[in-house]
Amino acid sequence: MWSNFIIGKYDIAVFEAFKEVEVAVRTLRGFQLTDLGTDLMSKAFKADTGPLTDMALPQSERNSMLLLFMGAIGLFKESVQSSACCFD
Repeated sequence: MWSNFIIGKYDIAVFEAFKEVEVAVRTLRGFQLTDLGTDLMSKAFKADTGPLTDMALPQSERNSMLLLFMGAIGLFKESVQSSACCFD
């Protein structure tokens, strides 16, 4: 990941970073290999039942965390994968 960043391949570096986030989320709670992208983040950070949701936070912050992870994976992993997003 760092090597791509250093040589200016920012889109690939960001994609690889969020791929690592996806793998970490999947591994932390034993999700299936078929759980991917925004669907995985939705399951993991669901505001009321997500296993990675901090229930000590207020509802609005739990919703924000869900949206943060879904949005980041959706934009920076799924979009780069489909070539709809780039960082030139």
